[in-house]
Amino acid sequence: MNKLITRLALSITLAGGVLVPATQATAQQQLVAPNLQLVESSTPSGASQLRATKADLNNLNTSKYVAKDINGKEYDIDAILKSGKAIMIDFSATWCKWCWELHKSGALEKLYSKFGPEGTNQIEVFWVEADGASKSKIQAKGRDWTKDSKGNPVPYPIFSDARMAAKLGIDLSKGVPKLALIGPGNKWIDCRSEVETSDPDFKQFEALLTLFMNKGDKPQAVNFSGVTDLYIGETQTMKISYVTVAPITNVEWKAPEGITLKKVSNEEYQVTANKLGSYEIEATVTNANGSATGKVTVTVSEPISSYPFFCAMDVKDKLDKGWRSIDRDGDGFGFDSFMGRGCLERLNLKFNDPNYKPGAESSADYLISWGTFFPLETQPGKQGGVSFSGSTIEPNNELLSAPLVIPADAAKPTFSCYINSFFEEKKVDQLKVMVSELNGTPVELLAPQAPIAGKWKLISADLSAYKGKTIKLSLVPVVNGQSGIGVDQLRVTMDGTTDVETPTLNVETSLYPNPASDYVTVRTRVGSTIEFFTADGALLSTTQAMGEETTIALAQLPAGRYLVRITSLEGGEIVLRPLIIK
Repeated sequence: MNKLITRLALSITLAGGVLVPATQATAQQQLVAPNLQLVESSTPSGASQLRATKADLNNLNTSKYVAKDINGKEYDIDAILKSGKAIMIDFSATWCKWCWELHKSGALEKLYSKFGPEGTNQIEVFWVEADGASKSKIQAKGRDWTKDSKGNPVPYPIFSDARMAAKLGIDLSKGVPKLALIGPGNKWIDCRSEVETSDPDFKQFEALLTLFMNKGDKPQAVNFSGVTDLYIGETQTMKISYVTVAPITNVEWKAPEGITLKKVSNEEYQVTANKLGSYEIEATVTNANGSATGKVTVTVSEPISSYPFFCAMDVKDKLDKGWRSIDRDGDGFGFDSFMGRGCLERLNLKFNDPNYKPGAESSADYLISWGTFFPLETQPGKQGGVSFSGSTIEPNNELLSAPLVIPADAAKPTFSCYINSFFEEKKVDQLKVMVSELNGTPVELLAPQAPIAGKWKLISADLSAYKGKTIKLSLVPVVNGQSGIGVDQLRVTMDGTTDVETPTLNVETSLYPNPASDYVTVRTRVGSTIEFFTADGALLSTTQAMGEETTIALAQLPAGRYLVRITSLEGGEIVLRPLIIK
């Protein structure tokens, strides 16, 4: 669990591809050439808490305010809140570039669809022109705020009200857009990062809603945590979390044939994968006021048996197939993309040199797991570079491999990867490599390895003791301080080599999101043929991958289970992936 925000300033610049403190000795600074800068971004700042609590709620000045939309209809904020609903208000301005980008993204209409009157009916959505601009400006040609991202009328009311924010007590001093979630009890919380998200289920926003619960509510926010990318014969632990004020009277788990559930406790089950496919696990939580159900989809694949098994982790915020990031401490972060949510994109940073490749072997990206310091905000550094402030955390992360079938006749099965340290410290975080037979107890394969600040370090481990067995590898940070540890270019070879190898089509291929609704993106080898089939084998469409990622529209297809077949350009490799359309 993370502790409340701790102010910590670390001025950093780029040294040889690795970030190190600019507050080091003068000799160190002379080697540094700043290559990192703050940039204006349309994405929300990373300054949001790792996990919001009731302590993060702010008091309203008052809820007694009747607002009138641009068509003259009145909305009584106090009455809405007393009905048990929350209100999400987007305070924007017609002149604001990022406000318009947010509007065009469709985030508000998606939020309205899920939580508004046609969804769970938990919230009202308001859009407010906070400068009090005229109706004609709000409906200006080329920038009409009354139209949604598809050009249709927005489903939520539009206001022009320069008094609302100040009257309610919502601070706009840091600018717009300002997204505020107001709930019963005259409380509010900033929710921009929870609204402006790639998560179609808005799980973090749903968690914010639970902060306003009372003892008369049924359970809410039933969410699953644990591995959802499983392999035949593998057993993983899955947990549920939920929010309730009234005591829970019953918890029930369900899974279809192909998945075996074994109870550990009401909130925790062991999940065993028995059959290839995609499966939905369901948990229902009940109290005296009603029930709430959560669902999660797990996919089951064959263990890795084709080598070399190489994962460059170069697609932002997408782990290569065959590795899973395990967030054991539940703070929402584990081994994450350095270029994405792990660091740069989340903090609105970029490299001065757009051609710079930060990963090992000049790769485009790598994974990072943070130590006791998690950066949340950035400011310009006093000596160039960037200053970080953030939270003190107690991390417990793991990078877990798929089951690996090691041939009995392998010459020298070997695991290797590169590691680095984000900050230069006297006692840096280390990385140890664990190994276990399938569903067995992990043992230390490689003792904790210390990275070198400013350069990538190659580490390797001999797997010969596991010939003829199915194993799993686990990379576990040994947290010593306030740095973060980077991991890149993960390889398993059968001949002892650690050189760059060509990955298999199976490793290169993935589908997301899955389940999907409007579209699915297929990541695979360029030139591959992508075929869609119904569950009974009827061919629906054929597409050729012209790039590493191919996005395919699904709106015309009914909900159900489908099969995607990907065939390499040469025709020698075929991969099958299940797909659920909801």
